[in-house]
Amino acid sequence: MAIITKPHTFTAGQAAVASEVNSNFDTLYSAVNGGLDTTNISTNKHLITWTLQATLSSPAATDYFCIRTPSGVGAITLLEMSIIAGAHTGGAMAGQAALNLKEITNPSGPVLSAAINTSAATATAVLTPASVTSFTGTVAANKNLLFEVATNAAWTGSNVTLCLIGKSLIQS
Repeated sequence: MAIITKPHTFTAGQAAVASEVNSNFDTLYSAVNGGLDTTNISTNKHLITWTLQATLSSPAATDYFCIRTPSGVGAITLLEMSIIAGAHTGGAMAGQAALNLKEITNPSGPVLSAAINTSAATATAVLTPASVTSFTGTVAANKNLLFEVATNAAWTGSNVTLCLIGKSLIQS
């Protein structure tokens, strides 16, 4: 059912016509008695989060960490992806670690999609989250995704925390 609209509006000081008042109530009764759906109510949206603690292999390398979207949900709207640099070698952290999210489109290959995020989240300081909130679309249930973390040659970190937040309708 579409969004419910009020058929008649009344003005103060003017008499209401009984048939128009009844029509307003009939519209509500029809909606409440079987006409409500996810167009009108979206209380079944739930946040889905993935958080990983990961150790990177070395500077100037690309590491991959796999996650899977849950079953029993509709399309997942991605809201935010973050990377936080933790432990590092020596004094102040140097270099950067860039995070992208990709879908495994052929698990036997594997073949990876282009990045699902529209720009990389790039960590450049210890315990300072770097986030992106722009994505190319939704992700379906039961999909394998990869966090792709690429470090440059100056990278002195080793541990990172990766986080992805999405929302979806729970399917019954």
